[in-house]
Amino acid sequence: MTKKVNFYHSLTFRLCLYVFLCTSLIVSGIMWYLHVRVQRVMQEAVSQVVERLNEETGSRITALLSGIENATESLKRNVEHGYTSPEEIQWSIKNLLSMSPELFYGSAVAFKPETYFGTNMAFYSYWKDGELVETNLNDPSYNYPVWDWFTIPERELRPNWSEPYYDQGGGNASMCTYSVPFFKTEPDGTQTFMGVVTADMGLLAVQKIINRVRVYDTGSAMLVSSGGEILVLPSSEGEENRWMPDPKKLAAIIKEQKDNSGRIDEFVPGSGEKIWLYLSKIQKSGWSILFVVTEAEVLDDLDDVRDIAIHSAILGLIILLLTVLWISKRFTHPIAGLAKETGEIAKGNLDIAIKRYGRRDEIDFLSSSIDNMRTSLKDYIASLGRSLVQQERITSELKIATHIQMSFLTRNFNIPGVDNVKIHALLEPAKEVGGDLYTFFRMDDKRLFFAVGDVSGKGVPAALFMAVTLTLMKGMQHQKVSPSGILKQVGHELALQNEHTMFVTVFCGILDTETGVLEYSNAGHLPPILLREGLAPIWLDLPKGIVLGINNYPVYEDKSIQMKPGETLVIYTDGVNEAMNSEQKLFGEDRLLTFLEDKASEPVSSITASLCVAVHQYAQDEPQSDDITVMALRYDAFLPDNS
Repeated sequence: MTKKVNFYHSLTFRLCLYVFLCTSLIVSGIMWYLHVRVQRVMQEAVSQVVERLNEETGSRITALLSGIENATESLKRNVEHGYTSPEEIQWSIKNLLSMSPELFYGSAVAFKPETYFGTNMAFYSYWKDGELVETNLNDPSYNYPVWDWFTIPERELRPNWSEPYYDQGGGNASMCTYSVPFFKTEPDGTQTFMGVVTADMGLLAVQKIINRVRVYDTGSAMLVSSGGEILVLPSSEGEENRWMPDPKKLAAIIKEQKDNSGRIDEFVPGSGEKIWLYLSKIQKSGWSILFVVTEAEVLDDLDDVRDIAIHSAILGLIILLLTVLWISKRFTHPIAGLAKETGEIAKGNLDIAIKRYGRRDEIDFLSSSIDNMRTSLKDYIASLGRSLVQQERITSELKIATHIQMSFLTRNFNIPGVDNVKIHALLEPAKEVGGDLYTFFRMDDKRLFFAVGDVSGKGVPAALFMAVTLTLMKGMQHQKVSPSGILKQVGHELALQNEHTMFVTVFCGILDTETGVLEYSNAGHLPPILLREGLAPIWLDLPKGIVLGINNYPVYEDKSIQMKPGETLVIYTDGVNEAMNSEQKLFGEDRLLTFLEDKASEPVSSITASLCVAVHQYAQDEPQSDDITVMALRYDAFLPDNS
């Protein structure tokens, strides 16, 4: 019975969910990007307004400062040129103050103690109630030589703008002083510090300039000293500046900025509101103009835009969700019908009719394909039964062939009557049956014959050729013949009826079990490896000889070596050295020699087994491409039976 799909598991629900989630993420990302971009644009707009206001305001304040500096320098030159009588000094001071009563609050000519005719003298004049008042700052309660406006120019010997202070005993008002040292030129050209000329600027002198600065509706500017002290505040016109920064925090920010100008990246909280600060340096005095703008005012329009965007996005998502729901229902209804019909086919009902929707689209194509599949499946099932019977017969025959092939191979590695020779071999076919072979048998009381071979090709033909080769070799068991003679006779017999031009490579040898003399011959096979304790493995020098099965009268040669007690001969097929890993790299002869370096003293069964394991570990998950055969033969000292 076909299961009914729950709505929450249906294509309709998942399609709507994925479209809604993806669209929501995209819309949210777009809104966030627009918010950031618009806010940045607004910040840049404020920065442009501030730059324009800073240029205008800075020019006006710089003009004021330059006027004071120029006038003070002029007074300094008068004093240095000899206007040193009280009347002349007072006249010069009054002349300076009369130039701009609104700009100049007061001025002084203060001599270094005991340099004005042996006395302390600081001439000072200032405006009071529209009249100029003359006084002498040489008052014990004031002690002018210890004030910054005097000590800094004396120490640094250059002009200086002071920090704001209250002039107690002098002008008795808050002011900033521009101080210029003056000197006496000695006959030898050196200059001696004689005192300081000052001009006092009341902080209210720049109040009008600051009051005229407006950034948007609520933003304004203030004058800040290099130490972060507020010199001039904007006029509040009866309203408290709710957004005024904390003076201590403001001083820390100014010091941190050092010589930098521009927007301060952090918000400075005021009384419940956040503000933006823009700092601009005035190079003349080291002061700064600090422009203050409330965040709420700048971002007010951004909030309106954000609200409209949010409402539009929500409405758009709802409309999109309904549209996707309608579309998905329209397109998934035929698919649901096809799912029901294919469910019947899956249960074995191959006679069900597949509904066609006549749309000429992918769904109609799918319906047609399912119907064709149903028809083909009926035919396939009918033929599959016949094929399975035949396949089972072939599989059974292959199992029997594997069993028969393996029965040709010697499994008992104990050699009756021979105790000083150990032999062991392993054969792992790449398929159910293979073409590798090995054999060994006694030819008489002293001689032991052994051989390893590799038939060209794989599968059943190679297995049959391998069986014939083994049979022909065993037929030579009791003949007085050399290894080359055996190869010659077997090769001749194989070539007589070899219509498919198959061939086999063979290495064979006859070992004298008493003397250890090994006589061997080769028919195109790989060279064996001789293992010796304490020495490196070496390749066995092979005589020339072609493969068996392609020449009716092949010619082979014999060679011989004297095996010493404890030496082991390892013979293998190309399934060992040509095994490949996932990178299509061969196991190779060098790796084979390296692996066998420390195996000379191990049992022969351990040598064959460990070499096969090493080959499989190297190949890892790569399928075995060729049959693997390994034989190990060890000769030990012959001990005659004296019994």
